[in-house]
Amino acid sequence: MMSSSATLTSDKPDNPQWPRQAEFVTLIAALMAMNALSIDIVLPALGVIGSSFAHHSGNEIQLIVTTYVVAFGAGQLVLGPVMDRFGRRPFLISALILFALASFLAIAASSFNWLLAARVVQGLAASVLRVSAVAIVRDRYSGREMAKTMSTVMMVFMIVPLLAPALGQVILLTGPWPLLFVTMGALGGVVALWVAMRLPETLPPESRRAIRLSVLLDGYKIILTHRVAAGYMTASGFVFGILFSFITASNQIFLDVYQIGSWFPLAFATVALGLAVTNFLNARMVERIGMRALSHTALCVMVVGTAVHALFASFGYQPLWLFILFAEVPFLMLGFLGANMTALALDPLGKVTGLATSLQGFITTGVAGFLGTMVGQAFDGTAQPFAYGTSILSICALLIVLWVEKGKLRAFDFSGDQTPESVATSR
Repeated sequence: MMSSSATLTSDKPDNPQWPRQAEFVTLIAALMAMNALSIDIVLPALGVIGSSFAHHSGNEIQLIVTTYVVAFGAGQLVLGPVMDRFGRRPFLISALILFALASFLAIAASSFNWLLAARVVQGLAASVLRVSAVAIVRDRYSGREMAKTMSTVMMVFMIVPLLAPALGQVILLTGPWPLLFVTMGALGGVVALWVAMRLPETLPPESRRAIRLSVLLDGYKIILTHRVAAGYMTASGFVFGILFSFITASNQIFLDVYQIGSWFPLAFATVALGLAVTNFLNARMVERIGMRALSHTALCVMVVGTAVHALFASFGYQPLWLFILFAEVPFLMLGFLGANMTALALDPLGKVTGLATSLQGFITTGVAGFLGTMVGQAFDGTAQPFAYGTSILSICALLIVLWVEKGKLRAFDFSGDQTPESVATSR
């Protein structure tokens, strides 16, 4: 493994055709932001969309989000081996075009089921964007440098969840809900042109793996039997389940429980801002403090914060300001968890990067989306199920990390150890 001061992995020399760092980070953030945009821009419109299909209401409208999320996660499971064989670029460009087409198909949906079908196609296309983006970063970086780059990407990317609900609200004020999908389709086309003109193939021919059943089984065995990789992937699923719990339930909690109306985008952005802030901090702290110290500390704080939230909820005391405050805690901690857990899981798996990225994506979005759906579907007209669900998910994540680290956490250890995360290479 390289030292933390290096910029590129030693076996992947820099490619003069690659965009400069600022453009590279922005492009990767744009690819990942297509997913956030597809989810968050429709949140203010869920009720409006549901009412346009008169027989759909209540928790059923959550399917507009959850069908997309589950398809997004499931699609990632099979993409890695194909990309490890044929490269990243052709699939990336094709997926962006498919994403744009699916967005326009949603406009013409004649029934709720057809709209959900279009969302499934959108999610499958977006899954290619996510796997490609992370694999491209892993093609170029490793270790703490990868964690730092991913944090910077997430910092840029987090502008989308902050602004997308407000953008959706503005679009609803100026026209009907299909304009939301026009916006998605247009942006998909723009990003497709950007990739076609500026991003070269990042996987060299000598690093490509044949698609054979024995190769796939060997790859899955490497990943699933690697204590650190498999453990941090699974823990990520529970951590991101909290994120999707909020996304799934936020419309009903803010509009039905607290009845804040057009203030919904501001309330959503207030909570999401915490994730943007701590991604910014993580990008600057991870090389000095280390991935384990930051992620373990954040996880412990998340467990305490969500447990206290559940306690207040059990007494029926959840005014709006307190709900926002407690919802903010896991979002703040996610900024120290997402990039670091991803890097810890993928760093020792350089030989099966595409497959590992697919499995990581499936777990952190497909599994997380399923867990978030369970919490969202428990909505009973109050915010209590959200408080209980997020507490359970955070405790499960902590238990998994304790198993991975054999009971030895580095929580609150800010000694600034510069030693590479060598433990991550052990099984």
